[in-house]
Amino acid sequence: MNKLPTLAIITALTVGTFPNISSAATATDLQQQLDALKIQVSELEQRLGKLEQPALETSSVQSAAGQPAPTVIREVVIFKGEAPPLENPGTWQDPMNWTRLKSGFSFKKVIALIGEPVFKKGGDFATWYYTDKGKDGPYAKFMFKKLNTWKAPEMVIENAQ
Repeated sequence: MNKLPTLAIITALTVGTFPNISSAATATDLQQQLDALKIQVSELEQRLGKLEQPALETSSVQSAAGQPAPTVIREVVIFKGEAPPLENPGTWQDPMNWTRLKSGFSFKKVIALIGEPVFKKGGDFATWYYTDKGKDGPYAKFMFKKLNTWKAPEMVIENAQ
């Protein structure tokens, strides 16, 4: 009968020792994972730094009549800290107003930023269209009266001749 408590104590000590051995192996694995993550974060920070600079994507094509077509410019703007005040609040034509939209905005906040749409479709699941182009133009989609997704207008600059 005395052997049973001794066996239990030896088993408890043995089981208690093995996690320490596996902890050492786990610590090495964790350190390797941490080092790999540090490298990955560094690479991502470099990529993000490049993206934070305003990226202009331009394209110029000839129209069917041989005249230069408008150049479409997409500008990516990332604000650090406080964003500058709006130049044209309530104006959907200003792409900067669309950069201030956030999922979850109410109808009222969306109207304050980009104005009233040309036409509205739906109720709780509504789509607001800002041109007569429908889904090909700028729009805002709402779920349960909260902004869910949107498509901003593209800036169009007529080519000078």
